[in-house]
Amino acid sequence: MGGDFYDVLSLSDEQALLIVADVMGKGVPAALFAATLHALVHTTAEWTHTPSEMLARMNRLLFEELSGVDMFITAQLVLADFRQRRLVVASAGHCPLFVASPAGNLRTIAPDGLPLGILPNVDYEEEILPMAECSCALLYTDGLTEARNAHGELFGQERLCTWLRQNVSKSKTAAELSESFLAELKSFQSPTGPSDDQTFLILVNETSARTKPRKTDEPGISVTFPMSAIAIK
Repeated sequence: MGGDFYDVLSLSDEQALLIVADVMGKGVPAALFAATLHALVHTTAEWTHTPSEMLARMNRLLFEELSGVDMFITAQLVLADFRQRRLVVASAGHCPLFVASPAGNLRTIAPDGLPLGILPNVDYEEEILPMAECSCALLYTDGLTEARNAHGELFGQERLCTWLRQNVSKSKTAAELSESFLAELKSFQSPTGPSDDQTFLILVNETSARTKPRKTDEPGISVTFPMSAIAIK
């Protein structure tokens, strides 16, 4: 049981919502809040498709329970709007979103916003990115960057950025990128394995990567849109 959470929701024929979240703590309490967040994401998505408004509403609904046990949740929402050809990003104190352009340039997107459960009423900012500027987007939890090798070294954001920059240029599909990163992380990590949950979600523009059917037993989520997504936990 753990506190990492991810989901991909098909909101309409023209919109999909991606979310990655991390509940502070481990074990049953974190898992219960992750389950509660899962339910809130689905119900809130029926009320609004605006990431900043979704986070504000979920924060209000979770604040009393989270603050009562001194816990909080970081979360990142990415709305893929295919009609307007853009990504709308909002964050509740979560790790920055990594976006690789078709030219292989990498940028980080980290809109301001407190983690869920810190204050009862919080306004969340959004950042909008044209899909033409996105070949691949990576959402993840800190269990990836805080992974350690046998010498105690952290995997870190710099190594994560280097891997993403090198592999996106090879025009891989979301499934291929996921397999490649899992191999990279496994070769780096200590033989004792991870000390924290590790979750990542990769969104790939299918116009810049060849596509192929994904095996049904592969972990993750695939969305039938002009972009494909796969999640690993």
